[in-house]
Amino acid sequence: PSEMNRIFRVSFNSMYGKTVDPVEMKSLIDPTYLPGGSNNPESIILKTSGPRFGFTGFTGKAAEYIQRPKVDGGLEGIPVMFQFGYQFEKQYLNEGNFQGLLEFIPMITGADQGQFIPSFSLLNGFRSQKSGLEIAFGPSFSFSKVAEGYFDSAGTWKFSYAAPTPYTLEDRLDSRGTTRLNPSFIIGVGKTFKKGRMNMPVNAWVRPSKSSTQFGVSWGFNVQKAK
Repeated sequence: PSEMNRIFRVSFNSMYGKTVDPVEMKSLIDPTYLPGGSNNPESIILKTSGPRFGFTGFTGKAAEYIQRPKVDGGLEGIPVMFQFGYQFEKQYLNEGNFQGLLEFIPMITGADQGQFIPSFSLLNGFRSQKSGLEIAFGPSFSFSKVAEGYFDSAGTWKFSYAAPTPYTLEDRLDSRGTTRLNPSFIIGVGKTFKKGRMNMPVNAWVRPSKSSTQFGVSWGFNVQKAK
C-alpha cells in the first residue's frame, strides 16, 4: 500500500505512452532487484555477522619461532593454533544478487597453547546472495614480540642491543623482545550455507609475506531475523 502512488504513476504513464523511468519500473516488477527495498521489503538480506572459530597454520620464520625452545626466545609450541573472534559486517552495496561489504574481524590466536596473540582485519568483500559465495581482501594487523640481536660465527643467535664487529644487528621474532604491530595483507574466499534462518559461513584465507605465510580456515553461524 505504501507504494500505490508509484504504482499508479508508472502504470498510467505506460498506458498513455509517456516516459517511464526504467529503474523505477524494474524496482516494481523485478522480485530480485534490491532485496529489502521498496519492491520486496519483507525479503531477507544475507548477513553473516557473528562469532568465528577456526585453525591457523604458520610456515617459514613464524613456524620456526613458534617451535623454538622458550630458553631461546621461542614459544615451544606447535605451528597450528586455534582461533576465535567475531565478524562485524556492513553492507554498502546491494544490487539484486550482488552485495558489497565492509568486514571488521578481531581474532585471538593460540589460546589452546597458552598464548594470547591478538589480530584484526579490515576487509572489502563481495558476495552472491543466491549462492553464498564470497571473496574478500584487505589489510590485517597482528601483534608479536620482536627482539634485536645477531648471529655469531657459529650461527647461534645472540640476544643483544649491540653487535660486535663485524656483526650487525637484526630483528627476530623473540618472546624476550618488545611488542610490535605488524601490518600485512590478507585474502579469503568462502561460502555461506543456509538452513532455514540459520547462516553458516565457512572461509579459507591466506596472509602471505616475505619470510613466512599464514593460512587458515574458519566457520561461524548466526540466525537471521525476519523483517
